Amino acid sequence: MMQGTRGKVDVYKDNYENKTLETEEDAAIRETLEESGIILEEEKLQKIWSETVPSQLEWTA
Repeated sequence: MMQGTRGKVDVYKDNYENKTLETEEDAAIRETLEESGIILEEEKLQKIWSETVPSQLEWTA
């Protein structure tokens, strides 16, 4: 954790080990968006894709 003129900053790592600096406010917003499903992890997106796309392709064929 680092402290600057704008407050505390943490390093956030995503599933791919990408690092992002974020303030406590940024972290709270990110967590809220993840919990609400607005931000989806790749695994969830792949599951949704595999469940919906084949059925849509069958419907249009």
